[in-house]
Amino acid sequence: MRKTARGYTIVELLIVILVICILAVIFFMSYYGIQASSRNSQRQSRIAVIATNMEKYYDQNGEYPICANLIDPNSIDAVVTYTLKGMDPNVLTTPNDVKGSNSLKCDDMTSGPGPDVFSFVANGNKWRLKYREEGSGNIISVDLKRDITTASRKFTLTINTTEGGTVNDGGIYDEGTVRTILAINKTNYIFKNWTGYGCDGDASHEVTITGDMTCTAHFTLISIAAPTAPVVIASTPSDKTNWSWTVSSSCPDDAVFSYQYRYIIDYSGGYTSNWYSTNNVSTVLTTSPEGYEYNIEVQARCSSIYYVSDWSISGTKNYIRPVQNPGPISFDISRYSIDTAQITATSSCTNGAYVWSRSDMAIQYPYVWFDTLQDGFWADSHNGVWKDDNWGHTDPATIRARSLSGSLLTPSSFRMATEIRCQNADTGRYSESTGRQESSWLTLH
Repeated sequence: MRKTARGYTIVELLIVILVICILAVIFFMSYYGIQASSRNSQRQSRIAVIATNMEKYYDQNGEYPICANLIDPNSIDAVVTYTLKGMDPNVLTTPNDVKGSNSLKCDDMTSGPGPDVFSFVANGNKWRLKYREEGSGNIISVDLKRDITTASRKFTLTINTTEGGTVNDGGIYDEGTVRTILAINKTNYIFKNWTGYGCDGDASHEVTITGDMTCTAHFTLISIAAPTAPVVIASTPSDKTNWSWTVSSSCPDDAVFSYQYRYIIDYSGGYTSNWYSTNNVSTVLTTSPEGYEYNIEVQARCSSIYYVSDWSISGTKNYIRPVQNPGPISFDISRYSIDTAQITATSSCTNGAYVWSRSDMAIQYPYVWFDTLQDGFWADSHNGVWKDDNWGHTDPATIRARSLSGSLLTPSSFRMATEIRCQNADTGRYSESTGRQESSWLTLH
């Protein structure tokens, strides 16, 4: 007999599908339970790390941190920088929260469904950390070791300044104290800003003390005017001249005067030195060469470690070294050649000045005077009138006479009249002259 095949009935198919669904539900529930258990383990380990770091904070500060310093919503880095120092910032984020978020809150929580957060609240005389267990909704708590302190916490406010201003004093204050910080700019500065956590604001504003704070005031330099021209005076007690100077204006409080100077001397062709820098208010120069004008130019400026002003206009002062009068005159006669007699007048000058003179001659016999220029002088008769009024530079002063007969008759007697002064050949400045000085009769044998 032939058998016929038959398919599954509707009931049988429904039973198979039901079994598969039951198995799928069991699988997914087991998988979710495993994942939830893993996340609960993360919550447990993270809250333990937070508790450990709070104990470290207590060891260092004698108290636990206030919750307000733990819940900065903008930056978990700020919490681990200023409060729970050195802790991994990712510990503050629960597994289901957005990565980088601060999941720590100051609100208490109850069992049952709710947000995935950490809670930091007081529980009697203890501080308690909590989290909500995923799946069961149970609240898991970790109590910190030390009791809650009822004394006010103290924090240090440090107020610093940079170049350009002053600030008021800081101090140690109770938590929550409102304190005014004040920055005052110096002359030529303006207030720029405050730096430091929690310190931003105007030059004068209030800050709330929630922890140790360091606020630093910064200032900006504005333009610095150049000082007025130095007033220079000169003193010459010897062969050196001392120049000193003062400035009538003043520099800002944080700056001092500095100077530069140079010499100008009216040598032939002129001389100007380089600029010399100094912090002194005087300088000395040898000024012994006679007949020169010595000038000094001095400029001033204000300088600090942060800035310098422009140089002022120059203050100047001159000194002219006078030419000293010539020394005593001595006369002498000699035979210049077979037919010419020569008389000299010798004197002396000092420190760069030279003998300048003009001379005359008288004779007891009728010799003929030279009528050409002789060493810068003109011979003349002995009538007391200078034949030529020009001064000339010869040392010694010299005048000659020659005989018309071709040789001098001896003995012959001559007299010389001369006027001598000391003169600087570069500048033309000269001393008083000796006036007309006459020798006695000098005899040539």
